[in-house]
Amino acid sequence: MKKDIKRYTVTCPNCGRKLMSAVTADSAEIYCPKCKTMYEIEIKDKQLQVREVEVEYAANY
Repeated sequence: MKKDIKRYTVTCPNCGRKLMSAVTADSAEIYCPKCKTMYEIEIKDKQLQVREVEVEYAANY
């Protein structure tokens, strides 16, 4: 007997490129090589959330 497991497919919200497919992910960061954007993904309570990660650079002179 085969279980019905829900798979989540993550596509880039900017360009539509498929980034990953997963059953679970507490939290992960993924990079879209096509539009060069970093995203944080989270699967929680059967909902997929995708957020763009703000990148900050600091330099000491």
